[in-house]
Amino acid sequence: MRSPALAVIADVHGNAWALDAVLADIARQNIRAIVNLGDNANGPLDPARSVELLRTRATVHVRGNGDRMTGEGGAGARGSALFARARLDEPSLRWLRELPPLVQGEAWTAFHATPNSDEEYLLENVTGGATVLAPQEQIVARLGAVTGPLLLCGHTHLQRLVHLDDGRIILNPGSVGLPAYRDDTPAPHVVEAGSPHARYAIAHRDDNEWHVEFRCIVYDWHAAARAARDAGWTSWAKTLETGRC
Repeated sequence: MRSPALAVIADVHGNAWALDAVLADIARQNIRAIVNLGDNANGPLDPARSVELLRTRATVHVRGNGDRMTGEGGAGARGSALFARARLDEPSLRWLRELPPLVQGEAWTAFHATPNSDEEYLLENVTGGATVLAPQEQIVARLGAVTGPLLLCGHTHLQRLVHLDDGRIILNPGSVGLPAYRDDTPAPHVVEAGSPHARYAIAHRDDNEWHVEFRCIVYDWHAAARAARDAGWTSWAKTLETGRC
């Protein structure tokens, strides 16, 4: 028997233009259940509008490392988080701070990066300045004691579906709002989707088997890039228009 479809979104990064397009695509398919895997506002775009859309539309949320840094501020917060923090009111900041790090659904478990960390990569290792799929034994170790047939993670902005030998499926829906980035942790590397589309995933269960569809949505990425450029973040502008760093 087929279960109702579940839309899985992640890593909006303040890109309200992309989020609008994704939510419209979800609505056109009459999907009511949405799981949002975090990193909602941190970025030089439109954090206030992004948080407003998420608070009123997505039904389940988990907290990402960007949400933690935006909500708390402090010396360890990155520039993208501080940009968002300066443009959000206190109720929005409190909402980000109070998001749970992990949510257990009836047939799925959602978290931002790994069950025990909002910054560690779950499915990828960094090598040679890029990411590669991690060996299964490393993925299993990073999951710890978390079980369930469908595990939902974001953080790396890469659409992936990984099937473990024990039957568990791990789904990363990709990034709604930021198709590429550079990072220095755990070593300098780039992550690139290769196109500027807004990404998310749809999952449904049919006779106890999970089926996944990856969605890549056209939106006005030039408007998002102009906002980044106007804010002085030219590297983000290039990434938003190309999907490359």
